[in-house]
Amino acid sequence: MRARRGAPLVAALIYQLCPMALPEPMRVGGPHPDEWCRPRDRSPGYRALLDGQPVAVEVVWTARSLRPIGEAEYRFRTGVLRRWARSTAMPEALPRRPVDLAALPPLY
Repeated sequence: MRARRGAPLVAALIYQLCPMALPEPMRVGGPHPDEWCRPRDRSPGYRALLDGQPVAVEVVWTARSLRPIGEAEYRFRTGVLRRWARSTAMPEALPRRPVDLAALPPLY
């Protein structure tokens, strides 16, 4: 989706929280064994990420520019593409800023 009109595409993710809170082994001060299971009588908890940053679920859920992507493309957009864009000053480095085509470096 686009974070803003005229901005480059960014990866968005909506996910549901797991009903189990699994403790980390050998961690001091972790959850008490009685609190490992979250109550199932509540509605499921959802969270959303926009370009790897947490946002309100409504921001992603109601977006009009959604296009489904797979796990491989999500990892590419939040990892390799992000690092490349930052090193070359491409628009993907600042996904919330509209793209200024006149300011882009020539491709060749």
